Amino acid sequence: MLVICVSFIVCMLALYAIAAVSFLGGARKFQDMTDAAALSVAKKELKVSVALTPGIEAENFSTLAKQDGGTVDLLSYNRVIGQLLLVSLNAQSEQADGSMSALSHANQLWYAVQGSDQSIGKRLSNRLENAELAYEPFQNMVNLQSLTMIPGASPNFSSSQYKVSYMHAGDNTNVYLDESQLPPGADVGIGSLSKPKDLSGHRYIKGYTGINIGGVFNIQGTPVMPGCAPHLVSQRKFTEHLVSPTKDGFVPPNSFQSSARLDGKHPNLKFMACAMVGSLKQSFPASIPGGYIEIQKSGTETASVLELIDRAGVGAAPTIVPQLVQRAKEIQPELSEDDFIELLNNQKVEGSKLYISRNETSGQMEISSKAPQTFISGTSPDGTNKHFGTEQNGIAEFTPSSGYNNLLGLLTLRTNEKAPATNNDKAKEKEEQQRNKDRMKAIAEDLKAHAQAIKAQQEEKRSIAEALQAQQEEQRAQLQLNIAKTNERNAKEQMLKDEAALAKAEAHHNKTGEKKAEQLKRLAELAMQRAQKEMELALATKARAESEHRLSQINQNKALADLKVEQADKLLASKDLRLAAQAVKTASSEKTTTNTAQDKNVANGRRPAPMSLSVNVPGSSVQSQPDGMTSAANIILPQNEESKRIEDERASNDDSSRDHAPTAIVQNYKWD
Repeated sequence: MLVICVSFIVCMLALYAIAAVSFLGGARKFQDMTDAAALSVAKKELKVSVALTPGIEAENFSTLAKQDGGTVDLLSYNRVIGQLLLVSLNAQSEQADGSMSALSHANQLWYAVQGSDQSIGKRLSNRLENAELAYEPFQNMVNLQSLTMIPGASPNFSSSQYKVSYMHAGDNTNVYLDESQLPPGADVGIGSLSKPKDLSGHRYIKGYTGINIGGVFNIQGTPVMPGCAPHLVSQRKFTEHLVSPTKDGFVPPNSFQSSARLDGKHPNLKFMACAMVGSLKQSFPASIPGGYIEIQKSGTETASVLELIDRAGVGAAPTIVPQLVQRAKEIQPELSEDDFIELLNNQKVEGSKLYISRNETSGQMEISSKAPQTFISGTSPDGTNKHFGTEQNGIAEFTPSSGYNNLLGLLTLRTNEKAPATNNDKAKEKEEQQRNKDRMKAIAEDLKAHAQAIKAQQEEKRSIAEALQAQQEEQRAQLQLNIAKTNERNAKEQMLKDEAALAKAEAHHNKTGEKKAEQLKRLAELAMQRAQKEMELALATKARAESEHRLSQINQNKALADLKVEQADKLLASKDLRLAAQAVKTASSEKTTTNTAQDKNVANGRRPAPMSLSVNVPGSSVQSQPDGMTSAANIILPQNEESKRIEDERASNDDSSRDHAPTAIVQNYKWD
C-alpha cells in the first residue's frame, strides 16, 4: 500500500512539473510573439497617413505627398518639415533685406504644418495615437503562430494599454540639409544639424529640436533613426518621454507600446513591448520640389538668359546668378552649379514668360515657357528686388521669394531695340557674340570660383560654428564641473551640519535618557515603596483577620463559660454546695484558658477589653474585678448560724483560720 501511495505522489509531481515547464515555455513564446507584434506595429505606423486639405496644404506640399491620394505619413512629414525650413530660412534672409511679408508667409505655412489643432502634425499625431490602427498589424502577427504549450489560450491585442512616446530627442530625422541651399545670412542655429556620420557628408535635421525662426516660431521634426530598422526599446525609457517635447505646436510621436492578454484559461497573463520606428533606406534632402523661378522678358531680342543678365552691366551676373543657383538647388539639391550655369547659357529666351522648374517626368531642371503644375496664379514675390543695367544696354532685376506658394523668385529682363543689321553690323555682331562667349566663359569661371569661395566660406563658417559649439560644450562641461564641485562642497557642508546635528541630538538624547532613567528609577522606588506598603497593609489585614478569628473563638469560649456558670448557679440554687463548688472550679478553669488566649492576642498587638464575671447565688455573690493585667474573683458562699459562730470563734483566735473554714470556701482566680 505504501509503495502505491508513493508511486502516485511521484506521478502527480511529475505531471505538475511537466505542466509548469510547458506553461513557462508557452509564456516565453507569448512574450516573443508580443515583441514581434510590437515591431510590426512600429513598422506599420510609418505608413499611417493623413490627407492634405485643399488650400494652403495641397498648394504647397502636394509634390511631397505620397502618390496614393495626396497623403502624408511619418516619413514624408519630415520632408514637409524640410520644405518649411527652407522657406523659413529664405524669409529670414529676405527680412534682413527689408521684406515685410516673407516671414508672415513662412508663419502661415508653419501654422498649417504644426501650429494649430487642424495642422498636419496634429492630425497625424491623432492617427498615430489611435489604438484601432495598431490592432490589425498586431493581431495579424500574433495569429501567425499558436501557443500549443498553453492549450485553450488565444493572444489578443489590449487597446487600453496602447500608448505613444516621443523618444530620442536630438537624434536624426530622415531629411538632411545641404549648406549650399542656404540663402545669405540664414542661420539654422548651433546644434540643429547633426555632424556627418558617413562618407556622404549629410547633415540631418535633428528631431524634437526646435529651430527658431526670427523669434516667431520653432520648427521641429520627428526622429526616425535613418539607417536603422524598427527596434524594441525599454519600457522605462519609453515611459520617460510620454509628453510631447514641443510647447508651441504639435509634432507626431515615434514610439509605440503594445500589449497582449491571453483570453481563455489564463486571463491574467499579459505581456507588453515597446518599439520605435526606423527609416532604414528612406532618407531625403530638404527641398522644395514644386518650386519654380519665373522669368519675364520684354523686347524682341532673342538671347540666352545668362547673356541677357550680362548685358545689364557690371555686377549683374555676379549678384543675380548665385541667387539663381541657390534657389535652383532648393528645387533640385543634387543639381551642380556647372550644369545650371550651362543651362542658363544655352537656353534662348523666346517669348515673354519662362519658368525654371523641375521636369516632373525626367526629374531634371529645365527652362520652359510652360508653367509648372504647382504654379498658382496671382502669386507675387515677397522679397526685395535688385536692379541692374540701363535702358540702352538692358535691364536685369531679380526679386527673391521665400517659396510660399512655390514661387522662389522673379527674374525680369528688358532688352534694347536695334535697327536691322547690315553685313558690317553682322560681322560686328559675330565678333560681339564671340566676345560674349568669351565673357560668358570668364563669367562661368568667375561664378565657379565664386561658388568655391562661397563653399569655402561656408566651410569656414561651419568650422567656426563647430568650434564655437565645442567651446560651448567645453564651457558647459566646465560649468557642470563647477556645479558638481559646488554640490560636493555643499554636500560636505551639509554632511558636517548633519553630523553636528546628530551629535547634538545624541547628546540631547543621552541627557534626556539620563533624566528618563532617573525618573524611571524614582518611579521604581515609588513602586517598591507602594508595594511594601501594600504588603504591610496585606499583612496587617491578615493579622486583623486572624485576631478577629481568635476573638470570635474567645467569644464562643466565653459563651460556653457563661453557660456553665448558669449551670453552677442552678446547682447553688439547689444548695448542692459540693457540686456548685465543682462547677465553679470547672468554670474558673475554662475562664483561665480563655484568659490565656487573650494573653496571646495581646502579645499579637490586640488588647481585649477588661471583662468582669458575676455569679449571683441566693445569699452569696461571685464577682471578678479587673486589676491591670490581673484581677481576683471572690466566690462567697452562704453560711448558716452554726457556721457563723464557729467562724467568728476562729476569727477571734486566728485570722488565718478563715482560709480553712469549712463553711466558707474562698478561691482566687487570676486573669491575665
